Amino acid sequence: HRMLSLSVVLFFQAEDGIRDSPVTGVQTCALPISITAKTRAGFTNQTGSTSIVGGGTATPQSAALINAAAAHAYDFDDVSNGGILHASSIVASATLAAAQSVNANDKHLLEAFIAGSEVTYTLADALTQEQIGRAHV
Repeated sequence: HRMLSLSVVLFFQAEDGIRDSPVTGVQTCALPISITAKTRAGFTNQTGSTSIVGGGTATPQSAALINAAAAHAYDFDDVSNGGILHASSIVASATLAAAQSVNANDKHLLEAFIAGSEVTYTLADALTQEQIGRAHV
């Protein structure tokens, strides 16, 4: 398989995006939105392979949902004006959960985050013109 050739600057930006979500999530994990996300994800002290901010573990899918909701609860996460969305909370939570479940190394985590971000921002940019004024992602 072909290795991605990514710049050092891009890796540093990806590290910032990944670091932002868990830090924000820890600050908001006791808020009602975070508790609701745990309930909707079927989290009831379940065990799994993936960490949840604020404590506990769950399946990778449930942890990604719970952690993304917590990271986005205060709307402090990053924003893209091109696509008008907060992608890092979603992409970081999903890539961290997937990486933890397969014991991925840091380089693979960063590459997955960058690829996920590119897809998310590209789709958001393409769909934004239709959605402006109707929704907030």
